[in-house]
Amino acid sequence: MQRTVTSKKKRGEKKVYGYICLPVEDPNRLVHLFALRNFPVRPRNIFDDRPVGKEMGRLQYNRLTERLKPGDIVVIQSLGCLGGEYEEILNQWNFLTKEKKADIVVLDIPVLDTRKGEERSGNVPVEELVKQLLSYVIRREKEGRRQEYTEKSIQEEGPKIYGYIRVSARDQCEDRQIIALKEFCVKEENIFMDKMSGKDFEREQYQRLMRKLKQGDTLVIKEIDRLGRNYEEILEQWRIITKEKKANIVVLDMPLLNTGKTANGLTGTFVEDLVLQILSYVAQIERENIRKRQREGIEAAKRRGERFGRPRKQMPPSFERVRREWMAHSISSREAARQLGVSQNTFLRWTKEEMQ
Repeated sequence: MQRTVTSKKKRGEKKVYGYICLPVEDPNRLVHLFALRNFPVRPRNIFDDRPVGKEMGRLQYNRLTERLKPGDIVVIQSLGCLGGEYEEILNQWNFLTKEKKADIVVLDIPVLDTRKGEERSGNVPVEELVKQLLSYVIRREKEGRRQEYTEKSIQEEGPKIYGYIRVSARDQCEDRQIIALKEFCVKEENIFMDKMSGKDFEREQYQRLMRKLKQGDTLVIKEIDRLGRNYEEILEQWRIITKEKKANIVVLDMPLLNTGKTANGLTGTFVEDLVLQILSYVAQIERENIRKRQREGIEAAKRRGERFGRPRKQMPPSFERVRREWMAHSISSREAARQLGVSQNTFLRWTKEEMQ
């Protein structure tokens, strides 16, 4: 009789680690965990931090970096797991790849995958380009080249600054976006807010804003995905606002996406368009991944025998008596349903099931 032998990891073989860094109340924690397990990463090799602040000094992250050996792989769902600021993300990226000589895989940005050979899903030039763009943002922030918009620079009859806020559900908090827009000197009466999905642009307040937007005005949003989540539609709306309406757009969390800048000329426009397409692509991929994970979760639940929807009604004890009366044409199906306290369709379905 042949015996199956489970092979153990050889000494020196590279290991795959996963890392999650999300606040305790963040609903995306399970999404990150499922993505890492699906990569696959063994549960014992997943390090999970639940930070309070933005500092990188996290217990589980430090444990992970102590274990890392050259050639090991660190898998994260998004770049935000490495830090809350551009400079912090870049520093940790360089620490892991240069000092630890480990590989990094960012699941929601396929091009950010430093593995070599057949298992690699991206390519080095694009990965380096994304890292260079992050570095460029850091330099621009440090040099203070972001154009300033203040109420003093705008005359009463001149161009206006509008703000747009979107949250996906009515129970989500929009305070963070409101604070950011007010700090940018957007008047409260010029802030438009929708509480609905970003899958398309058929939103009441967004359409009102578009009717008010005139040439020379400025639209301020905190993040690119507040504008929307569909790749092609984001680019189309960006074109309408900047080309047709000839208004400016400022994305507070990405200084490069500021069409009010004129100092960089053609180079600035090129970088702005490039970053916009990368970020829009990421937003689209994330939405597709969420749908895929939902489908996989539903299929897995069905395989486990879990049922969805409203629980089925139980047949009352009097069903058999009522069914015999209906079969004998003593009462109608409507009357039978009324006596049982159910709909006519439910009564007919129960009868059909009993006859099979």
